[in-house]
Amino acid sequence: MALVAFTSPISITQLRANFDDASSTLLTQARAGAKDQTVMLRLASLVTAADLSLRSTAWTQQDDAELRILMARVTDTAVRAIGVTLTVDNGDTVFLVDHTISDSFSTSNGTVDERTDYRTTTVAERLRLVRGVRYRLAFTNTSGGTVGGPLVACVQLRSVRRRA
Repeated sequence: MALVAFTSPISITQLRANFDDASSTLLTQARAGAKDQTVMLRLASLVTAADLSLRSTAWTQQDDAELRILMARVTDTAVRAIGVTLTVDNGDTVFLVDHTISDSFSTSNGTVDERTDYRTTTVAERLRLVRGVRYRLAFTNTSGGTVGGPLVACVQLRSVRRRA
C-alpha cells in the first residue's frame, strides 16, 4: 500500500496505514543492511602551504561501504584551482582498486558546488571502502594564496554486506 496524502479530516485508519507503510520500508532497508554514512571535512580557510593534517580528515572504516558521492562546496573571492581527494592514508592504492577518487574545480568570486556520483561508475563493481582500512579526505589549493572559505567536503557511503 502506498502512503495516502492527508486531506481534510484525517482518520485513524489513514494514520495507521501510513505508519505501517513507513515501518515496513524501514524494516526492509534494515534487513538489507543499507545504512548511509557521511564523512565531513569543514575548513574556515585554506592556505596553499597548509600541512596535510590541517586540511584533511582521516578515519578507519568500521564496516565495508560503497562509495556513493564525493562532494565539495567552496566559497572564495578570487579564482583558484581547488581539489578534493579521497585516498588510503598510507598511500596504498590497492584498497581503492587503483582508482583516483578526486575532483578538481575552480572558484570564481562566489560559491562553487561540485559533486561526483559514483553510483553510476562504469567499473565492473562499485568502489568499496574496506573495513579496517584508514582513509583520508583532503583539500588541495594549487593556485597559491588563501581561500577565504568556508570549505566543505564530504563523502557519502552506504554499508554493504560482506561476501562469504
